Formats: sequence, structure tokens, C-alpha cells
Amino acid sequence: MRLLAPGFLTGILAVSALPVMPDPRTAWLLTAGSVLLLPFLGRRLRSFILAAVAGGVWNIFVAHAALEARLVTPPRGLDRMVIGRVVGLPAAEPGRLRFLFAPDSVDGQQDLPSRMRISWYRSRVTVAAGERWRLSLRLRAPRGQANPGGFDYERWLLLNSIGATGYVRNGGDNQRLGRSPAPWTSVRSRLADAVQRALPDSPRSGMIAALLVGSGRIEPEQRRLLQRTGTSHLMAISGLHVGIAAAVGALAGRLAWLLMPLRRVPLRQSPTAAGGLLAAGLYAGLAGFALPTTRALLMIVVAAVLLLRRRALAPWLAFAFAMVVILAQNPLVPLGAGFWLSFGAVGGLLLVSPGLRRVGVPARWLRAQWGVSLALAPVLVGIYGQVPLLSPLANLVAVPVFSVLIVPPTLLAGVASLIWVRGASFLFRVVDQLLAQLLGWLSWIVEAGPAVLEPATAPRLALLLGVAGAGLALMPRGFCGRGAAPALLLPLLCWQGTPPPHGSFTLTMLDVGQGLAAVVRTREHALVFDTGPAWPGGDSGSTNLVPFLRAIGVRQIDMLVVSHPDLDHRGGVPGLLAGRRVRRSVGGLYQGMPMRAGDRCRAGQAWRWDGVSFRFVHPGPVAVDGDNDSSCVLRISSAGGTAALLTGDIEARAEGRLLARREALRAQVVVAPHHGSRSSSTAAFVAAVAADWVIYPAGFGNRWGFPHADVRERWGPARARMTGIEGAVEVTLPASGGAVQLRGWRCVDRRYWRWRQCD
Repeated sequence: MRLLAPGFLTGILAVSALPVMPDPRTAWLLTAGSVLLLPFLGRRLRSFILAAVAGGVWNIFVAHAALEARLVTPPRGLDRMVIGRVVGLPAAEPGRLRFLFAPDSVDGQQDLPSRMRISWYRSRVTVAAGERWRLSLRLRAPRGQANPGGFDYERWLLLNSIGATGYVRNGGDNQRLGRSPAPWTSVRSRLADAVQRALPDSPRSGMIAALLVGSGRIEPEQRRLLQRTGTSHLMAISGLHVGIAAAVGALAGRLAWLLMPLRRVPLRQSPTAAGGLLAAGLYAGLAGFALPTTRALLMIVVAAVLLLRRRALAPWLAFAFAMVVILAQNPLVPLGAGFWLSFGAVGGLLLVSPGLRRVGVPARWLRAQWGVSLALAPVLVGIYGQVPLLSPLANLVAVPVFSVLIVPPTLLAGVASLIWVRGASFLFRVVDQLLAQLLGWLSWIVEAGPAVLEPATAPRLALLLGVAGAGLALMPRGFCGRGAAPALLLPLLCWQGTPPPHGSFTLTMLDVGQGLAAVVRTREHALVFDTGPAWPGGDSGSTNLVPFLRAIGVRQIDMLVVSHPDLDHRGGVPGLLAGRRVRRSVGGLYQGMPMRAGDRCRAGQAWRWDGVSFRFVHPGPVAVDGDNDSSCVLRISSAGGTAALLTGDIEARAEGRLLARREALRAQVVVAPHHGSRSSSTAAFVAAVAADWVIYPAGFGNRWGFPHADVRERWGPARARMTGIEGAVEVTLPASGGAVQLRGWRCVDRRYWRWRQCD
């Protein structure tokens, strides 16, 4: 089992790293080749190779089935009337309701995937788990935004077996047909409703629901606080919570054996093991058998079996057994963060556990926190691009508070809500106040010291070396190679990225859907031009810009340019300001603007950074605030004379003014005005720019049809790129000589689950 688990995982990871999923016939060839090779291998290596081949082959078949189940639609989507059932607990978000929808197997729906993620905007009706509906849906193939350092939505959809996304088209055709609830889902729904009834105005009600049933809305500010302190794992029903439930159940079983006729049972350990298993299983069920809870439950099963057989506990055996079962059930789980966080934390604990028996309780607790934090450091850098430096200190207090004061009362309140509503409400309010005090303390330690280490995205080799370094650092003293651990960890934790040479710059147009957000980087400076859109509950500043800046190693913005007040250009400002320090802001004026009245952009303003020239060429002396034609237009030129032109949302009138003032507009790269609207890019303007490359900042399948066919024709021979198709588009303009280099992120970071045109 100890060789089976790492071998099985290695095979799965090898296939997952491929840019294109092999044909299933390749799996049979791989199996046949490995069989021919086995007689020449030793016993241990043979076991490892067999497990690796089994993992790879199984991953190929499962991934192919998941890809084949995806719905194929036109870019703007497909309108369908669908009859189906609501799966799981709906999630209420600002301005919309989200839920999973499983179509019924009826005539005309055989082409639909088994699970779809549906949004219902401005819904005035309630949707409950298990209900059957007839809904008028606009369905789309699984698509997400693609940016360096950003969240991979398409990977998440594949991992969760979601074959389409869509929204409900409001009208008279939507109808509730009945209810066919699963008993377990009904219990989860009742418990979530009980939390909301007890704490209708508390901002922490979503956190308590997440602790109780694994489903609840955590506010963005709360989520950032938990991430910066390394305590996010406490908000998910994880091994810690299941272990607490198992301990309570084991204690109850033991008491039952002592107080009732069960004491006559020959095996005294049976009630203890049965109570622990029952409590752990019930709590894992409340969480919907999420990966961390399933892993913990499987390890508890192994421990219970060994306990009943009166054999010594084998933690590594339980660890390996849980990993193999979870991977066999779904080999796609390593695509998600939960797998690595769950098994990484337990692995760190197991590595330091031999030394814990020789020290006292305080030292034991400190070493356990050290083991978990160090084991998760490479994982957190690889997944989130940051390591919470305060994690050991925060968890030193937060874990016991959760284990003793928050989780047990929450479970007790959940049970009480089914039989005694007033008592449950009182317990929920007590938990709410305890949680408020803990969050206040976490906020204080974040303000008191450095919160996170944010290295740039390192090469994969540095990540692998970092994992090896963390493992060596957790080995016992005297272990061969342990002294090399710091040298292996430092490249990953201290990676600074690769800035452009002096005199050159990179322009990255981020994929933010229907909006514009660009980052210009020189040798020592960074400029952000617009920040993309906002939506209820979030904005592209926090979801796209900040993760990208973290990935390339930019910690400070030297200048933020907000071209004009349209929401698709300035919506991400709050998220950007919350995640990065901005030294200066300029642009158009609007309510809540981050700049002063004297910081408007005006034609003629110019400066140089690291040999790169920046100059605003619009608006001129006469401009109307809030109008598209008042957009800031910025021309950037390298030391070698190659230039890029950022145009905001200017239209024909502003283009005419630019030409009348005879501004220098020639640029090798141009960002198409107004996302490619036909009200912009006049023939005279196109001729004056004479661009070699034109980039359209437009969302895939957007409802306006940007870029318009007339505009694409006007730009003629200029080679075109669109962020909604290419993902983030990075342009490198050299300092002297050489051609402009341009690449789209979808084709640079090729993944088999991600749609792309380069194949």
C-alpha cells in the first residue's frame, strides 16, 4: 500500500500534466508496454510502475468521459427549455441564486450533461434542494477567463463534473413541478435554514453554515482575512472537524457501554469504534462528503478496524489507503486545491509525529503547527501564490478555539434545531459572538505584523524542489540530506520573476470578460491601465489583477490610470486598492474616484521610466467628463522606437480630434478603441496608427458582438488577437531592433481541459 499510493498518484499527475488528453487507445498501448517491461524490473519498482500505469490509464478514461459529457454550444449560448432537479444546496449570492441542475432523462434532453451550473438573476422565487423545475435556460459550454495566476474556472467545472453553465431566462415559462428531495439533502437544507433564521443579520451566518453543512457564503473581507492568516481550512469541514465529531462519538459510545447493558458485549472496543464511526460518518454526510471529510472518514475507518482487531495503529497505512480510495473513485481530484491541502496537512503531521511523544504538550502543539505550516508552504505557493507568515501563530490560538469552543456548540446547535428551536438559536448566537471575537483577534495580528510572503510564480522545477525541501526539513535529525532543505526551498519562496530589460516593456491585456484591464511593466516600474468590470459581490481587481500582479512579482503600482468612469473599465479599482499599494492615480473623474481633481489625464503629459517613454495624447483641453470620448489615450514607446497605443473607449469624434491635433499615433500594437465597436476605428484613424497588431479587449460571445465585422475589416492586414479567445495577451516590445513578441495565455499554458484555438 505504501508504494501503491505514490505510484498511483504519479501516474495520474503525469497524465494530468499533458497539454492534450491522449486517446483511450493510447491507454491500452501503455498497459501492454508496461506488461512487457515488468519482467526486467525489481519487485519494488515493479509495484510502483504497475500502480503508476494503472493511475495514468484510469485518469485517461475518466477525463475523456468528462470531456465528452460537456455541452457544445455557439459562442453566445443555446436557448433550451429543460426539465430537471435541483441538486445540493442552492447558494444565495448578491443579485442572484446559484444551484446545480440535473436534467431528467426524457425525450429531447439526451444531449444535455448530467450536471449544469445555473444562475437565476433577480429571482423573486425560492429554489430548494430536490425540487423539480421546468426552466427556460440560456446554456453555454464550459468557459472561463484565462490569466496567469488567476482562478481556472474551466478546471473547476471539470473537477466537479459540470458540463455546462447558464442562466434562467425570466418569463412565464419557468414552473416548479414538484419536489423529490433526498432525505440527507433535506436535513442539510433544514440546518442551513436554521442558521439563517437564528442569525438573520449576522455577517458571520455564512461561516457558521459552512461549519455545519459545508455550504455557506463567506464574505470577501472574511475570506481575505482567513487567507492572510492561514486559517481558511477552519471554515471548511475538514479532517479536524471530522476528528472532533469522531472523538465525541467515541466518547458517547464508551459512556453508553458503561451505563447500559451494552457492557456485556465481549469486545469492549466495539461501542467506542462504532460511536466514532457513526459520528464521523454523519458529519461527513452533512458536508456532502467533500474531499477533506471523505479522506478523514476513510482514515478513521482504518483506525477503527485496527482498533477492533487489537492491532497497533498504522497512520501511514490509513493515509495511503485513504489516498488510493479517493483517487480510484475520482482521479481528477488532484486538479483541485482540496486534495493537496488535505493530504499535505496530514502528511506534515505524520512526518513530525514520531518526535512529538518525547516532548511536553506545549512543545508538541508547536511542533505540530510547524509541521503543517512547512508541509503546506509549497502547496500554498503553487496554488495561491502566497504563504501566510502568521499561520503558525494564528493557528496556535484558532485551532483550539475552534476545536473546543466553536465546532462542538455548532454541532450541538444543529442537532437541537431539529427538536428545540429556541435552544438552537441561543447556541448559534453564542457561536456567532465567539467567532466575532476570534475574527477580531485575527485582524489585530494582521495589522501588527507582516502577513504574507508573495513570491512570483516560479518554474515547475522550483516547485518540485520546494516540495522535496519541505519533506526533508520535516525528517528526523540525522536524516541524510536534511541539511539541503533550505537550499531546495529558497528558490520557490524567494522567486522574484523576470522583469523586462532596460528600455523595453511588456503590455499584458488581461482576460476580464467584457471589459478592459491592462498592465504595463518596465524594468523597475508598473502601470495599470483600467481595472476591468465589477459585479455584485466581486470585481476583476481582486479576481484577475491582483493574482496576476502577484504571479509576476509586482508588489506596488507606480501609476493607476482609469481611462473613464464606465463600470467595465473602473469596476476593479476597489479590489486592486485592497490588494496592492498604488502610488499615484490619474484619469477620468467619477464618484468614489481614487484620484484628486488635479490628476486628470491631459494630452501632452509625459514621463520616462527605465528608458521607456509614456505620453498621454488624449483628451485635449476640451473634454466632457463621463463621456467615452473623454477616455485617456496613452502611447508607450520603447527605447528602440516600437510603440503601443492604449485607447480606452474613444469613438469617432475623439479619433477625429486626435487627427486634427496631429498627435503622434503610429504604433506597432494598438488596443482597439471601445472593444471593437463600429462606432470607433474610423478608416483615417486606422491609417494613422498603421498597427501591425490589434488587440480586442472583448469577452467571448459577448452580447454586443464585439469586435464588429466592419472593424475587423478596417484594420485589414493587422494581425488580430482577442482576450476572450486567447486569454491574457502579453506583448513584449524590445529595447532595440527585433520583432514585437505576442502570445496568448491559453496557448502558452496549454491544459487539456481548457478550450483553445491553437490546437
